[in-house]
Parts: sequence; structure tokens; C-alpha cells
Amino acid sequence: MRYLGIGLIFLVGFTLQAQKKYNQISLELKYGAVVPVSPTQFIERSEYISFKNIQLGARYMFDQKWGLSGGYVFQRFGDQHQGLKVHGVSLEGVVSLTHVFSIPYYIKEYVNIQLHAGPGLSVAYPSSISGSDNYGNLLAGGSLLVKLSPKIALVGDVTYNYQLSQSYAYNGELLNGTGKAESGSSVFVGIGINVYLGKEKYHADWY
Repeated sequence: MRYLGIGLIFLVGFTLQAQKKYNQISLELKYGAVVPVSPTQFIERSEYISFKNIQLGARYMFDQKWGLSGGYVFQRFGDQHQGLKVHGVSLEGVVSLTHVFSIPYYIKEYVNIQLHAGPGLSVAYPSSISGSDNYGNLLAGGSLLVKLSPKIALVGDVTYNYQLSQSYAYNGELLNGTGKAESGSSVFVGIGINVYLGKEKYHADWY
């Protein structure tokens, strides 16, 4: 499951790769913190901020403004004795505000601002049971990319994750003691690296 979204981006990218004057595919690796927003009635939020978080992704830009990204995320809240381990995949639309609003070239040559949003699917493994808790997600966020070279960019990202229906709290315990599902949410704040693929000199982000 974890490679489904990324594989889809590669398939679309290499299939639709047209005779563009710029590259359209990039890979991304991000690390950061995930802050639980809700439900938090059973935990101290500060004790369950996740720093065991990594995200892998691939992005295909249809043109300089619009694209599609697929990703895999691993998160761990708490620890193996009292916590929650989460694997997730997502598929999001991407828009480059830098190109939509025709930012001056001397800025967009080095800085790119993007918004992204879309659905996801998570499989959570609570410490209190041997099984899993599956739920859907809605994600929305923004990224700031800074070009380090034509093939590499530094990226900072903030993403809001709305969990549609989760049955376990971030400490791995059953919500309300009944297992009745509730909506939840969390916020990811992180940094990472974008690597651009292709034979052209520049990617759509910087063309």
C-alpha cells in the first residue's frame, strides 16, 4: 500500500511525458513533527507530539502551474507500550502559486510557493491491540521550495490532516472506552529535499 501513490505518479509521469522544455517529475523526502490537534481529551498533547515521522513522495507537474503528488508517511505517537503507529498513503493535487500569479522572475528563479490537497488512507496500529484501525484522511497544506541547484531544492511544508473516523486515541487506547469512532486531526510541520528527474536542465518549478 505504501508505494501505491508514488508508483501511480511514476506511471502517469513516464506515460504522459511530452516534449516539454522542462522536466516534470520530482522525488521528495521530508522529516518533521506531527502535533495532535484532536481528540486530545485522553492525553497531554505535549507528550504525544511525534518526532518519529518520515514522508516519501513523488510529484508530476502537468505544466508549470498544476500537478499531482503521491506519498507515503510513517508516524509514531508515544511509544510501543502506549502509543500509535501509523502508515498512510495520499494522492493530492498541487498548484504553484508562484506561476499562477506570475511572480517576478528574479523571485521565482529561486523560490516556489505551492498548495496541495487531496484524500488519503491510513492504517494505525494501537499499542493496546494486535490489530489495526483503518480510516480515511483529507489533507491540505502549503510548501515553500528554495532552489539549491537545477536538480535539488530545499522544501518546508505545513500540512493539516483531518482523520475522518478513528477509533483509537494517540496513546493507543480505545476512544471513550467504547470504540465509537470520532473524527480527529493533526498538523505536520517539516523540512526536506526535492530531487528533480529528467534530461532537461530545469524542472517546471523553475522554468
